[in-house]
Amino acid sequence: MARGWLEGGAELFPELFGELGKGVVHGGFVDQAPVTARMSRSKFSVAGWKKRLAGLAERPVGLTLTMTGAPDPLPQPGEPFEKYEWASISMVDEHGGTAGMLRLTIAAGTAASWGTDAGDRWMSFLAEVVGSVTVVYGEVAVNGNVHHTTAFDSAIGRNHLDSLAQSSEYIRGYSWITLCPAVLVERVGGVKGLRASGAFAEVRLLGSGDVLLLATSTPQEFDRAALRRVWVALAPVLPAGLPKLPIHEEHLEVVLEDAADVR
Repeated sequence: MARGWLEGGAELFPELFGELGKGVVHGGFVDQAPVTARMSRSKFSVAGWKKRLAGLAERPVGLTLTMTGAPDPLPQPGEPFEKYEWASISMVDEHGGTAGMLRLTIAAGTAASWGTDAGDRWMSFLAEVVGSVTVVYGEVAVNGNVHHTTAFDSAIGRNHLDSLAQSSEYIRGYSWITLCPAVLVERVGGVKGLRASGAFAEVRLLGSGDVLLLATSTPQEFDRAALRRVWVALAPVLPAGLPKLPIHEEHLEVVLEDAADVR
């Protein structure tokens, strides 16, 4: 799965990744070695990329590929560059100290992330990479949040470890694209109920039993009304409580109402 995420993630940005291979843009690796988890940074090379993909069998703790047209060859993952396209693709093994728990993330600022076919491209990518194995949670957010804690968890004051521990009872959040784990699907009406809710442009049942939920065809269409429709549809599996946006995180996409009120 990790290899599919890294390779498929790079292919989501064909122009940027192609220029990286030609040396036109900058890129690099952040490695976390097995056992020690010590982090090291190095510049991108095609040979280094192939070596790292082949080395995933040795279970590195983490691997990140960064690529950017910015002058800095090794930007921090998630750091915005207003004038340049950039992307960061990561995998972390033993997330939360749990053996076999993978955390897979992509952060990007590219035209490919926002095109008219963005919804279909992201849905197809997620279905291909994680469709056969049930997951704890997944989302494609357009609010810039790339932290361990989801926007919803930040707003209700729930740390990511508690969120992981409660994931078979409550969903961890909601966004433009939300991956609802199989264990929660029936409590939100099943696939039929989700489609009938009117909250989603597409509801895609995966082989694992998980369900991918696309709120709007493009991220540009994902406004407050669309966000609220998703929130209402998933309210039965959201923990009760009145969310409040943390200071300096007012941009996070969260409905500031108690989900218990609309169940």
